[in-house]
Amino acid sequence: MTMAGTTPGKLHPVAKWSLIIGPILVVVFNFLLPTNGFSPLNPEDSGPYIAKLGEDLDLVNIYLVLILLGLVLYTRAIIGLWQAAPAGRAKQRLTVGMLGAVAALSFWGVVLGLGLAEASVAEKSNTALAAVAASGGAPEAVAAAFPPAVRAFEWRRLLLKSELLALEKHLRRRLAEGGYYVYLVEDGDGPCGLAVLTAEIGKTMHFTFLV
Repeated sequence: MTMAGTTPGKLHPVAKWSLIIGPILVVVFNFLLPTNGFSPLNPEDSGPYIAKLGEDLDLVNIYLVLILLGLVLYTRAIIGLWQAAPAGRAKQRLTVGMLGAVAALSFWGVVLGLGLAEASVAEKSNTALAAVAASGGAPEAVAAAFPPAVRAFEWRRLLLKSELLALEKHLRRRLAEGGYYVYLVEDGDGPCGLAVLTAEIGKTMHFTFLV
């Protein structure tokens, strides 16, 4: 079986260019992702990873789509090689390669789709944290929870991997957060209370509250 314009032993021009352009798109735009580059971030350090991923949502979406396009073109090139191969053992071997390339494209399509969803969630998380920090509402809520308080101090505490694992072991559950806002309130005599801004995942949306 050959496609129109393709004869056995001759690679179709579209397949030739796909074999060149596809890998270039995958390598270049995978490198340009904000979490990769010369100083790649470890996904297990979820705080910095999510913060960086959410900072450039539009670029991340464009790069992921271009990576997917590169994978599609590469798969097209493999199919072109299979179509141009003469009948015999070479054709049989390329059949296995072609089927593997199609299966890999399906897998990476799902992975890149999850990447798009992850980037969207990271951007929303960054926006929510920035809104809380800019509004000043959280420190006021903390002070209201501790009537004697005269001042409230705010820190954004990103968890180290070791701290995250220790907390998950203690709580016996996985933590979605990579960090917390911590508030210390004090009166005239010194500290009088401590609060942490955290989030629990609901059935349809995130709920943020103080504990």
